[in-house]
Amino acid sequence: MTRSPAASARPDWLSTFLGDNKSQRGLIPKVKDAPDAPNGVCVYFEISGGVRSGAAGNISADAIPAGQSVSIHLPSVAEWTISDVRSDSGVHLKLYKTSYGVKGALHFDESVKGRVELDLDDGQIEATADEHCAGTLVHKNGALVAGSKGLGGLRVELNGGKLAGGEFRTVHLTHRGEIFPSSGVLSIEKLIVRNDNAILNLAGNNGQSKLDLIESSGDRPAVLSVQSVGQRRDTRPLTVNKIRDIIVAADSSMTIAVKDEAANTRFRGSVNVDFDGTSVGDRVIFESNRNEAPSVSAKPGAVIEGVEGELTIAGIQGAQISGAPGGFLIKQIKDTHKIGGQPLDTPCKGALLSGFRVPDGLRGRSMLNLLDDAHHIEPSTKSLPGWELGITGWLTSGKTRAEARVRQSGAALRHDAELMRKMRELTREKGASGAARTKVGWCAQRLRHETTQGRTERAALWVYRVLGYGERPGPPFVTWLLLAFVVVCVANFPTTWAEVFPTGWPDVGNFMFRWVERAASPFGAIVGSGTGTEIDSWQYLVRAFIAVPLVIFILALRNYVRSGS
Repeated sequence: MTRSPAASARPDWLSTFLGDNKSQRGLIPKVKDAPDAPNGVCVYFEISGGVRSGAAGNISADAIPAGQSVSIHLPSVAEWTISDVRSDSGVHLKLYKTSYGVKGALHFDESVKGRVELDLDDGQIEATADEHCAGTLVHKNGALVAGSKGLGGLRVELNGGKLAGGEFRTVHLTHRGEIFPSSGVLSIEKLIVRNDNAILNLAGNNGQSKLDLIESSGDRPAVLSVQSVGQRRDTRPLTVNKIRDIIVAADSSMTIAVKDEAANTRFRGSVNVDFDGTSVGDRVIFESNRNEAPSVSAKPGAVIEGVEGELTIAGIQGAQISGAPGGFLIKQIKDTHKIGGQPLDTPCKGALLSGFRVPDGLRGRSMLNLLDDAHHIEPSTKSLPGWELGITGWLTSGKTRAEARVRQSGAALRHDAELMRKMRELTREKGASGAARTKVGWCAQRLRHETTQGRTERAALWVYRVLGYGERPGPPFVTWLLLAFVVVCVANFPTTWAEVFPTGWPDVGNFMFRWVERAASPFGAIVGSGTGTEIDSWQYLVRAFIAVPLVIFILALRNYVRSGS
């Protein structure tokens, strides 16, 4: 009898493999041509006539040599034990559906050291493994449930398949996977994301998903796209104890509940992040995607540090959120105490907020109303409205004076003025630092100066601006020294420079002494003494003028260094 070309091309070790696995109760192995399978063939185990359940077998891969693999088709009604898979060989398991309605099971012996690929026909199977099993299970299709005995040391790679229940130790997400807890609790100790194209779908309304840790496998954070699929919409959250070194992107609204820690993590898109009361966050970045910013809620006691980006606050009563040096932008504060008409707490009651920014104009002003019940407020002062109208802000903004003045319309300036007035009120009442209080106060006064309608008030504010509006200690200090310098120069005019500098240039000690003496003259009035040259009331009046910026400097300095209320 002449052998077919396909048969003659079959590997020599295949007959040995068939001999090792032919004694299976109720099952008959057959070899079929399969162009897409390794070596062009697959081993197909067929249920013998009359067998409806109870079929079982042991698949030994001992005959598969190094560098080779075999495709095996098994009926899903059987209980299979996989053994003798070498570390340098592999097995592709495809479980096909039958009409018997009996679910099968897989068990991986401790002798499994190599790679086993699992492909289900959209069915579900339960798997277990020995504690010392060191193989790799690549789950490519169908639903996998971890049995009550666990998966031992078996490495699970999720590459297209679903996890439907049970307890998993470490799961490596290599491409696309799905968490589908149909009932009960699906728990994963560690989910490791291995590349930037990883997609995790969340489905199922009846079960609950719990992950102890999500992290990247490499030195840099990987991108994990998380999506809600099927009938799962705004249902139970994905609960994670720890999440670190990862970028979580979400295109649909879903919730991630952080129970313990989020470190060096970036949340992107419309994901809702809920921090538990005992959780901490460190270097957490929130990014908008398609103009949808992540939403943050936190229970009392949560501490989130190093926050950057843009976020929506959905309720942070009693929590602490601190921005990174660059600060973060609050795009929206959801007024949760109005939901359903119930008398709930305002979204930021008792919260500690620092390093934040709000949008300019009326939108930002509206948000500040919801911070009245906050415990502590410390806004970021990197880009406050009105700061660019000052000399320092103009020099650091890179704009011309004309560009700084015409940056927005008169109405927008008035809206910013109202925004800064409210922020000034909050920083004084909520314990902001001196640097924040004085800079916010200066910006509020500068915008008031820019938008005032009265000429007299504008002129008075122009003079007051020279003194830093009583907010910043620097301007009155410089004005005090300059005023004393001018008085000394005027008092010695038109005397000759020889009288000012009796020993000639470069001896400026005499002039410097007179300058310091004049600048310190207000202190003489306090202690009841004066300079010997003051022989008329005009010079006492000059002393009073010099005292004005000095007094304002002292008051502004006190405001700068004192603690907030």
